[in-house]
Amino acid sequence: MFSRVVRRHVGRGKNGSVNPTNLTVDDIGQLLASGAAGEPVEDGASFTHLDHALQTATLLRSEVGERGLGEQDDALIVAGLVHDIGHLLPGIGDAEHDAASAAGVRRTLGKRVAGLVGLHVAAKRYLRGQRDLVVFAGRTYDI
Repeated sequence: MFSRVVRRHVGRGKNGSVNPTNLTVDDIGQLLASGAAGEPVEDGASFTHLDHALQTATLLRSEVGERGLGEQDDALIVAGLVHDIGHLLPGIGDAEHDAASAAGVRRTLGKRVAGLVGLHVAAKRYLRGQRDLVVFAGRTYDI
C-alpha cells in the first residue's frame, strides 16, 4: 500500500547518492530500512524511528479511510510516513529535522507532502500548548 501511495507522489529525478535536499523514492526507502531507523526515537523509548513512521502513516491511513477521503488525501499518509526522515540524515539535529525532512522530500513527493512535513513540529507544539491531549476524529491521542 505505502509503496503505491509513495510512487503516486513521485516527481522526476535521477537516482544517485543520498542528497539531503533531493531524496529519491529509493533514498527514502533506504533511509527507512537503515540501521538508524531501527534505533529508538529517544533514549529509553520502546519504539524505533521506523516504528514511529509506520504507526503515524497507519493512523493517518485509518483516519483518511474513515472520513471517506480516499486518494485525495494520500499525501497526508505519505507525509506521516516521512515526517521525521530528517532524523535519519547525517548531521541533522532535532531542532532542524522538520525543515531538513521537508527539503529532502519536496522535489520527489511534492509541495503538499513537504508542507505537511515541514509544519509537523510547529503543529505539535501548538497542540501541546492548547492542551496535553488531542481529540482527533472522536479519539484521544497523547501527544
